[in-house]
Amino acid sequence: MAFLLERRGVQVEFFMPSLIPYYDEQTTYVGDGWSFSTESQTILGPDVVYDTVWLRRTAGDSVKEFEIHEDDRPYIEQIHKAHRKSILSMIDVMCKNAGSLMVNDFPAKMIGNSKHLQLIIAAQLGLQIPQTLITNSPEQVERFREKARGRLICKSLLPHTWKGEQSSWHAYSAIFPPRSSRTDEAVRLQPAIFQQYIEKKYEARVTIFGEKQFGIAIESQGHEKAIVDWRMSGLSGVKCYPYELSPSLFEKCLQLMKELNLTYGAFDFIITPDDEVVFLEVNESGQFLFLENKCPEVPITDAFCHFLAWGTLSDWDASSAQNLFPDVLSDPEYQKYIEQFKFFPSPDLGFVTDIGEQVPALSA
Repeated sequence: MAFLLERRGVQVEFFMPSLIPYYDEQTTYVGDGWSFSTESQTILGPDVVYDTVWLRRTAGDSVKEFEIHEDDRPYIEQIHKAHRKSILSMIDVMCKNAGSLMVNDFPAKMIGNSKHLQLIIAAQLGLQIPQTLITNSPEQVERFREKARGRLICKSLLPHTWKGEQSSWHAYSAIFPPRSSRTDEAVRLQPAIFQQYIEKKYEARVTIFGEKQFGIAIESQGHEKAIVDWRMSGLSGVKCYPYELSPSLFEKCLQLMKELNLTYGAFDFIITPDDEVVFLEVNESGQFLFLENKCPEVPITDAFCHFLAWGTLSDWDASSAQNLFPDVLSDPEYQKYIEQFKFFPSPDLGFVTDIGEQVPALSA
């Protein structure tokens, strides 16, 4: 995204919270003025104003790069979590006070990630949802299984990846096993999402920002690895094509985003054999580039660049979209551009875009 924004004359500044403490230093000064800076740049201050702030990924740190006594590690990690939360709160308030567009703002990221809340509000707005239980009670799960009268899906409240030397494992959704083949302790150990299994005709991912929708249908039932959770397939060999919510469903999704104070949301749906559309969740920072990679007819990359640069899609025209993601990947200039980021230890990043004086009509 930064590559495409800079091509449009937009100045882009990066701030990567996860670089501290091994790869970066962060300093807040308050006295005769104030500022927040890293080892290489001033991120915030009275004279540093951004038109748009995109909080993409805001977690992580590089504590693991240090040799630390194991008794001290939990304390240091908690310090970094508290520091990161404080810094992001400061960025959020100071940028909003200066008139920046937040995608999404920090409180909305916290609220929007509440699966409990978004399901409750979605149901109140009239979106169809699966029967859902979020619990760590084995007895509640078994009673829910009887009520659902069928298979249950189990989902983690958070994404997670276990990495080995040669492979990795991800916390995907799965069919929940019967009580006879698992222990109650495994359920009691952590809360999880349990949902009635919904038969699928296909699935849809619809990304919404600027009051426009960009969706693809995912023929998940035609690929063995994608039947329960299409992410397991990586969409390799899975047919995808453009998809659009009906006007009434789209309006309900916009209302849900308003309730959660989201300017951006990636929605997941099941379409049943009876063509009913079932809401699963909205991810406030869900990935979207894969949509266009699988379905170039959906020009989401061009639209999102326009949204970050101008704060609206009211003047964006899909017919004039350029810089489609598959074309960017094969661009030699892009390959040169990403060389500068190869040292970064993780993909966690939040970056801000500043139109500044390069586009006088939108000078900060």
